[in-house]
This record gives sequence, C-alpha cells and structure tokens, in this order.
Amino acid sequence: MQIAGSTKRAIVALENSRSLLVITADWMRQKGNTEMADKAVELLSDAPDDWARKEREQDFPTVKRHSLISMWGALEVAIEDTFVQILLNDPFALASVFALGVKGGKGHSVLTERDARMLYRRTESKLRHLPFAESLQQTLASVGLKLIVRSHHATILAEVNEVRNTLLHRGGLIDSRAISRVPSLARYEGTIFPISEDFFLKSFDGISSIVVSMMGAVGEYALSKHWVQHE
Repeated sequence: MQIAGSTKRAIVALENSRSLLVITADWMRQKGNTEMADKAVELLSDAPDDWARKEREQDFPTVKRHSLISMWGALEVAIEDTFVQILLNDPFALASVFALGVKGGKGHSVLTERDARMLYRRTESKLRHLPFAESLQQTLASVGLKLIVRSHHATILAEVNEVRNTLLHRGGLIDSRAISRVPSLARYEGTIFPISEDFFLKSFDGISSIVVSMMGAVGEYALSKHWVQHE
C-alpha cells in the first residue's frame, strides 16, 4: 500500500512536469544558462504529463492493477515457502501430505527443497477443485496449520484470485471460465474488470487477513511441537 501511494504521488508530479520544465527553462534563461534552458525545452517533448493526467482521472488503474498482482504474488510465495519449510523440517507433515494421496519424492533419505516444492504444487493441484478459501485451508492443514478464513474474506479472496488470473492471462477480461469459478463476477461478463478503489482496499484487507491468520497458525504449530518435544 505504501508503494502504491508513493507511485500515485509520483504520477501526480509527472502530471505537472510540463509546467515545471517551462518554469525551469525560463529561469535558466534569466540566469544566462542557455544550455540548460535548451535541455529543459528538449525534455518537454517527452514529458509524460498527458498519460499521468489520464491515469489520475481514471483513478490510477495501472497502479492498482500492478499492485494487486504484486500483493497476490507475494501471498502465494509466502504460502508456498511456509508449506515447504514445514515439510523440510517435520516428517509427520510429509506423512500427512502423502496420506492425501499426493505422490512424490524420489526415495531420497532426506527430502530436498525441490521435492518439497513439487509436493506443494501437487497438493495445491489436488485440492484446486474446492472453493479457493477451502482449498487454501486444506493445503495448509495438510502440514499442520489451522488457517482461519472469515466468510466475507473468503468471497473477496476468491474474486481477487480470479481477477488476478484474468489480468495476467486475458487482459482482465471476465469470461465464462472466470464466472464458472467465481459466480459473483457474472455482472462483469464480457468486460474488462474495473479495479475500483473499494475493490482494491477490500483485496488488501483480504490478503492481510490471510497473512495474519498464517502467522497465528504458525505460532500455534510451533508451540505444539515445542510441547510435544518436552513431554
């Protein structure tokens, strides 16, 4: 959110770049520095003020689009890395994943990180038919993490996940495939999904809720392992 805010402020500054360059050129001429004045004039032809103005008037769609993709990507990395680290350090978690019917491993005496990431992808794939929040909960439950997802967060997370996929692969177009997976997107069928400020803030809230829940789940997991070791 801080990066998005800084980017918005930078765009507003770009919007005013033309007038600033004109002022700079005039001031340089008054000081007798014609060389710098001429350089300022040259920059006027490349000043991105028109693009910046349109971006601001449309409520910063480019900023929100890239921020949404980045936030979701960071969440996915956090989920996978947490899953992998538990697998690498807890043999009971590995047995639990295998109990789901997930196949993997090459007979190594010690599980490698590459094997653990492969098992994550296969576990995720096996549970992908479930609603997004439930799939996420069961994926992490397979390694002993109890993730709490509130119903209103589950709804927005499903939408964010699908919108992010459409942004990456279909230019943001909501088609029948997206609607079949997330029916609440039906009102946008055939259109480019508009990332409003409200949707962006709800997305941030939903993603943050998962991060907080994961932190709590990891804490409980670590505590349970501590007590087991000391019984």
